[in-house]
Amino acid sequence: MNRLIGTAGLCASALFFTMPDARAIETCEPFRLVSNPDKRLVELIDHGEPGASHGDIRIGYTTMHDETGSEVGYIRWTVHALGRNENLGNAVIVLENGQIHLQYLFEPARPHDESHSTVLTHGTEGIVLGGTGTFAHADGVFVLSVDGDSATFDMRLHCD
Repeated sequence: MNRLIGTAGLCASALFFTMPDARAIETCEPFRLVSNPDKRLVELIDHGEPGASHGDIRIGYTTMHDETGSEVGYIRWTVHALGRNENLGNAVIVLENGQIHLQYLFEPARPHDESHSTVLTHGTEGIVLGGTGTFAHADGVFVLSVDGDSATFDMRLHCD
């Protein structure tokens, strides 16, 4: 438990010192965001038996760029292993004009490991659960394209 609290503190510190200062997405319309694997923090909390197993948790943070390469915000996430072949992810994308809340169920590309490499599966689809600011009342879906440790989020959202 202390490790989880320490990791949460590390992520909170990273969020404070890396607030986006570049042009942000300003409308609640479809757009794409790309994660930056060079500005990424990930912690694996290995519960139960060593190696991938039910209850393992990954928490992380990555900066996000728009399609032109400008840093526009960041994403914070938690992924809970429901078993060796199923994960539940929850994420918040923080942009200058608001937040977008996401949830996704996926089969990992590979088991969780200490390398902290991505386990997202190319083509994973998730739902938009809402948001704040510009993205208040957002809904829709997103689709991930994975290339190594970088992921492109094809945000197919709209707001009422």
